Amino acid sequence: MKFNPISKNLYTDEGAFIKRLHCPYGIGWNQLSTSENGNGRACSLCKKSVEDTSYMTDNMALTCGKDFPDTCFRVNIESDNVTVVTFDD
Repeated sequence: MKFNPISKNLYTDEGAFIKRLHCPYGIGWNQLSTSENGNGRACSLCKKSVEDTSYMTDNMALTCGKDFPDTCFRVNIESDNVTVVTFDD
């Protein structure tokens, strides 16, 4: 996956747009409740699930973003599956 920290946009390695990341509450990962699937968390403020992209392939993230548009993503820029980019988008 490619993540642009300036625009907060997440893309597949091939450049397909997955989602713009934005948390109006500024909640940190450790402040979220653990979820049943073990890889995600739940926000008690907005009631949305937050999935950790560290365990996702590009296709999994793209599908999740399309099928569940209200789902939020956590992107750890130190994960092996994430590349930080700063191109204009």
